[in-house]
Amino acid sequence: MKLTNENVFTNIYLPNANEIQILSTISQVIADKLGINEQEIKSGFLAREAAGSTAFGGKVAIPHANSSDIDEPNIFIMTFDDDINWNSSDDQPVNVVIALIMPRNSHEKDYHYIVKNLREELTNQDIVDKFQNNLDNPDTLVQLVEDSIAQKSTN
Repeated sequence: MKLTNENVFTNIYLPNANEIQILSTISQVIADKLGINEQEIKSGFLAREAAGSTAFGGKVAIPHANSSDIDEPNIFIMTFDDDINWNSSDDQPVNVVIALIMPRNSHEKDYHYIVKNLREELTNQDIVDKFQNNLDNPDTLVQLVEDSIAQKSTN
């Protein structure tokens, strides 16, 4: 899994944006960063959102998609200055997006393992508070995501 500070973008200003506009922006950023097909990523994000919202509460969304152009999972963290209207399970807007891009040929269980662990950790109010209190701190955001993913494998 690849998550570095270079994959963290903070204080993004997109006023009055909705989840579709954000997913388009995220797709473009990821495609540019990884040199991969933007439309494949965007289509994957939109298809996943159509199946059910990836905003699970705590003002965090975890959109995920596959790419045939990568060999290892990549995670991107983006924080936004303004709240994003997103169809979340707790009816709260989103200001943190943790985007997961998996290789198309990866095992689905690996994909679900990462998302499941992130979702479970984000039910912990202390973790949510740490995210919200560090929206402009890439080092802490990376550590929080890495710890959240690893947490369940050590239990």
